[in-house]
Amino acid sequence: MAQTEEQQADLQTIGGHFSAIVDEHDFPPPGRYGYESARSCLYALIRAVGARRVHIPNYICDAVPKAIAKADCAIEPYAIGRDFEMAGKIDFQDGDLILLVNYYGLCAASIERQLAKLPHDAVVVDNSQAYFQSPFACLANIYSPRKFLPVPDGGFIETAVTLSQEPADEDASFRRIRFLLKRVGSEPQRSRSDYLAAENSLEEPTLRAMSALTHALARATDQEFIVRRRSENFRAFAETLGINELGFDLGNQVPLTYPLLLKNGREVRSSLIEKKVFTPTYWPGLDSTNEFEFLISNNTVFLPIDHRYDAQDIKYICDILSVYL
Repeated sequence: MAQTEEQQADLQTIGGHFSAIVDEHDFPPPGRYGYESARSCLYALIRAVGARRVHIPNYICDAVPKAIAKADCAIEPYAIGRDFEMAGKIDFQDGDLILLVNYYGLCAASIERQLAKLPHDAVVVDNSQAYFQSPFACLANIYSPRKFLPVPDGGFIETAVTLSQEPADEDASFRRIRFLLKRVGSEPQRSRSDYLAAENSLEEPTLRAMSALTHALARATDQEFIVRRRSENFRAFAETLGINELGFDLGNQVPLTYPLLLKNGREVRSSLIEKKVFTPTYWPGLDSTNEFEFLISNNTVFLPIDHRYDAQDIKYICDILSVYL
């Protein structure tokens, strides 16, 4: 007797050609919901709770205020101080949300201190730069796997709030993964245009769920190795580079980068580029409201510590930096 399409869909497929994923690992996601990007997670949350305003730091990726605006929500900026905490009081009212940022994956203590003074059910912690951070006790925690894992897109959100989702766009993930595939065995310049195209395709936040491809890649990646290598590289920089105007206590945190604040940070960054050591900027073009925000966005060199690099690479970078320290 012939089976219906529904019955066929319920059957497990055995055989056929391989997929590109080998499930050597099965790491759980850090959040209950997976979306196309971290900004989409924030967008979905604001829509679900009907927030009236969101208080966000001035020092933040411009994708955040864009996502808030897309959700038809007002933005209330606040300044941060040298401790990466609010520099003053905010005008919190019913219907407001407060966004705290776990900068560089190194600000867990500052998040906890601020949470002690704020209504937990109104706080959203942006862990986009802290993928391996356990969720804080608050309304929601948002994560960006793209900054830590070789995935083409995606964002996770851990929250008790029931969120809406639309079907994933699987084909879009297949298109975005081109820059990751091209990067294998070639210089980043060869896949730069593909990378920028992938980033541009995620500009607008949506309610689309995370793709099966991104879910599978995140699960299969050896996250224990990534955690170990990032921690080792951060400590190697900290031990070698004696001069740093920022003092972070690593503890058991897993950082995104080694932030090195120098008076001549721009010059150092240019010198590294000449040696083909590329460092990001967080975030250019910001309207700083105090001296610290200006320094952190203009004079900080964010040194790479990810799983691709080992002690020899860290030494190479430190040798370049030694001229300026």
